[in-house]
Amino acid sequence: MWIEGKNMKKAEGLVGLLGFAEGEEERVCPEHGRYISHLTYLKGELKNASGCPKCRAIQLQKRQEDEERERKEREELEKRRSYEQTLDRTAIPTKYRSRTLASFRTDGNDQKAKVLKIAESYITKFDALRQSGIGMVFIGECGTGKTHLACAVLQELLSKCAGIYTTAHEMGQRVADSWGCRETGKTTADVKRAYKTCPLLVVDEVAKEDAKPITKEVLSEILYARYDTQLPTIWITNADPALLKTAIGEQEYDRLKETCKFIRLSWPSMRKNDIDF
Repeated sequence: MWIEGKNMKKAEGLVGLLGFAEGEEERVCPEHGRYISHLTYLKGELKNASGCPKCRAIQLQKRQEDEERERKEREELEKRRSYEQTLDRTAIPTKYRSRTLASFRTDGNDQKAKVLKIAESYITKFDALRQSGIGMVFIGECGTGKTHLACAVLQELLSKCAGIYTTAHEMGQRVADSWGCRETGKTTADVKRAYKTCPLLVVDEVAKEDAKPITKEVLSEILYARYDTQLPTIWITNADPALLKTAIGEQEYDRLKETCKFIRLSWPSMRKNDIDF
């Protein structure tokens, strides 16, 4: 029946006894023009009127897009947290966590570009190289970018294997600090095992002039262990090959030559003092 110009239909049975009715009327949306609104009445009082279906579809789409964006943001946040936890386990210094191969400045220098290409190639071929325990030795003066490149390579490979960054001194000190400790996971054997078995190890500041005897001892033991198990290591040193050989030992050096590509960074320090207040 018609009520006030509206097409109304009474419900039958119990619902009808309660005064429930439905109807339709033509309405106008400012954005999309005319549409049919579905009406719901209870005891003659309008309780609900459907809005513009096109507006509703747009709102639904926007809500779905918002939900999808929020889902992706949650996923990205979780990935970032997971990555930060992974970085924490690598012990890469905070300063070098933002260092990437892309941020390594070649400044048009052919030698720098060549070294960068070698680092990139190592990442690309890592799956094959790791089978034979092939690593690298970065040699150069202070500030030439050795640690930058090594940490960048380590971070690039985290999706393929876990890794640890350390210095030769820290490695020796941690072993010394563990002497006499019986706590599970912190014994001398445990500390050494972490360095011996991690899939990729980066050892910085190798062959420093003031290195303690324990540093050289632990360095040798770790080097031999990783050589025997064919695990790749990236070594970083300021010492030229002759001095490196003397500092770590002839047999140790011989093993480095067999399993590592020596990469010389022969340019001056790239560090700049442009601090201003």
